[in-house]
Amino acid sequence: MANQSNIDILKLSKEKVKNLAVLLLKKISNPENGLGKDLFDAIIAVAPQTTVEAVIVDNIDHPTKVLVMPRNDRNYPKSCHLPGSFIRYSETFLQRLHHLVRTELKTGIKKFKDTNIKYNCLEKKNKRHIIGFYFLVQLSTHPKVTHKWVDYIPKNLIKQHQDFLKNYFGWKKGTSLWK
Repeated sequence: MANQSNIDILKLSKEKVKNLAVLLLKKISNPENGLGKDLFDAIIAVAPQTTVEAVIVDNIDHPTKVLVMPRNDRNYPKSCHLPGSFIRYSETFLQRLHHLVRTELKTGIKKFKDTNIKYNCLEKKNKRHIIGFYFLVQLSTHPKVTHKWVDYIPKNLIKQHQDFLKNYFGWKKGTSLWK
């Protein structure tokens, strides 16, 4: 049997691709829990995935600062981001918003507002195609995770979040965080 990492899917017959798809779907026992890293990375490289982005603000009626969190993974080394999460199977936008605030920030939501801004981000470097739905969120209590409040765009904020802050608040770039 050939080394699986060397299989060229473009050379497979339609029948073999169909069989491969069936096998992959059988590996997903509970899609609400996600797809697993390898399968997710393969799918997001060719099909857009949808995210909920929580723009945590100090005051939802008159926001002056937003919360950013450190991020240091293979896709975004030495960077920072706004909290966000991919929508899971059978989940609504609001269910994902509440879940991500609970899990990423260890708190709840006091108020939220849909910004009606959606970004379609194609990251060639990371081979990701993302459609993000942005919500302004005011928290019910202080977050219990590492974070900073800013009123500018950190240089090392991930690109799609930079674009949002620039377009929504009209902010300019400033210094990097968590270098």
